[in-house]
Amino acid sequence: MSTPRRAPSLIESFNYAFEGIIHVLRTQRNMRIHFAVALAVLIAGLAVDVSRLELIALLLAIAFVLIAEMINTAIEGAIDVATTSFDPMAKLAKDIAAGAVLIATVNAIAIGFTSTAYVLGAEGEQALVERLMARTRGITVVSTCASIVEGLRELGAARIAMFDPPWFGAELTGLGRDYYMEQGLEVVHATPCDLPSAQSAIRPADVYEWIGAHTPDTADAVVVGGNGFRAVGVIEALEQALDRPMLTANQALLWGALRAAEGGVAVHGYGRLFDTIPGPQPT
Repeated sequence: MSTPRRAPSLIESFNYAFEGIIHVLRTQRNMRIHFAVALAVLIAGLAVDVSRLELIALLLAIAFVLIAEMINTAIEGAIDVATTSFDPMAKLAKDIAAGAVLIATVNAIAIGFTSTAYVLGAEGEQALVERLMARTRGITVVSTCASIVEGLRELGAARIAMFDPPWFGAELTGLGRDYYMEQGLEVVHATPCDLPSAQSAIRPADVYEWIGAHTPDTADAVVVGGNGFRAVGVIEALEQALDRPMLTANQALLWGALRAAEGGVAVHGYGRLFDTIPGPQPT
């Protein structure tokens, strides 16, 4: 009978993590490029005296790209171990992972924090976007809440039921209500979802049941805030059950980025919002 493997200590876990980072930097050219560009961006940001909020946005965007590159490297390594000859599915998995890195890189100009817009208000959010665009020499910067508002207008929805993640709290959700009202929308319902505060403990079924049970008939659309809220998986099911559009933070941010890029990409299965983007139809 084999002896159970001892769980690594906290120090050992940190050592393993640092070994992984060092290995990726030593062996992966793209990771070294990402690090060099990230360092240059941070130095430039400090040189032009970016605000604290802008610096946080830059750090999060940089971290997102680096994490995506490391996941891509891990996936490629696992596939190389599992396959000894050419396999079309293995190639596809590698291509998808590489595509995720590309999207993460482009996403650096699609930075969105629901709570930031709530606190700043509509005018403050617009000022932040304009300032970031000035720093990027005219490259379009897309924000979460502004994308939600544009999406609601595209869908012709004026009355919304607003649901935030449980960790937002009533005060922050109240600021969110004020934000959307400032944008000319009528908020007929606004509340944090009464679900577990731990993100990993929230199941799609729980989100579906909570929002479905608390959406008033007077709402034209459902808006779900929080870029860390795991709600994208229930969009299509809730739209069918409630017979009205549903917009979530990450869904709307992707929609806004695709519109800004004018890529003409067809996205299916993630809500009526994407039907407003002209693109190739499935054959």
